[in-house]
Amino acid sequence: MSIDFAAASARIADLIARDRLSGVAVCACGPDGVAFARGYGFRDAAHAICPDQDTMFGIASMSKSITALAISILESEGKLSWDDPVYHYFPRFRVPGAARDAVTLRTLANHTSGIPPMEPLEWSIAMNSAGREGEWVRAMRKSAPNAMETIDQVIDYIATCPYPTVGAPGENMSYCNEGYAILSYVADQAAGVPLEQFCMERIFRPLGMTRTIMDDDCASARALSGGNITSLFERDEDGTLRCD
Repeated sequence: MSIDFAAASARIADLIARDRLSGVAVCACGPDGVAFARGYGFRDAAHAICPDQDTMFGIASMSKSITALAISILESEGKLSWDDPVYHYFPRFRVPGAARDAVTLRTLANHTSGIPPMEPLEWSIAMNSAGREGEWVRAMRKSAPNAMETIDQVIDYIATCPYPTVGAPGENMSYCNEGYAILSYVADQAAGVPLEQFCMERIFRPLGMTRTIMDDDCASARALSGGNITSLFERDEDGTLRCD
């Protein structure tokens, strides 16, 4: 089967324009290697530089899949179980109204822990990002009880969460960033090394992913990319795309 890459490229460009995206890099590979590679849009605040096949992107919540893979590797080595209750790793952990052993690593991973949508991630972003002064950021800073910089602060907030749960553990799915924050620290404990180091040694390097790293402040990513890295874009409350 042959692929009409010209038509595919035009379709991609149309979708980017329709959805008002910043930039996208697309690569298609076959048995003989790279069959198509092209960048669209822009990757910088001035809207002047197009991404290409070597541009580094932040993957944001796709990192959850990497965390889940790390947990699976650790389970295969007998260092933990997906069905371990979370309190085995964090004795103070509890979800109001749920049995102590009902919230497991599995329910955190598949977003069925019963933990409702809450603010810790937004608080952490707002309190620890200099120069962000949007209306949303100001509102988050006003409501934040603390900077939400530690996992203990997140766990303590969940234990006293004023919102009702979304159901018994395992009953309903509700996307939960905080669950994966907890899982990353569980992986730290089980692996005996930081998750970042474990993923580099056990996932990225064995797979030849030489340009994939976990980097909180992007300094290492900028160095590794030689500057060929995307800026962070977000939409304002009115939907306007801006560079953060």
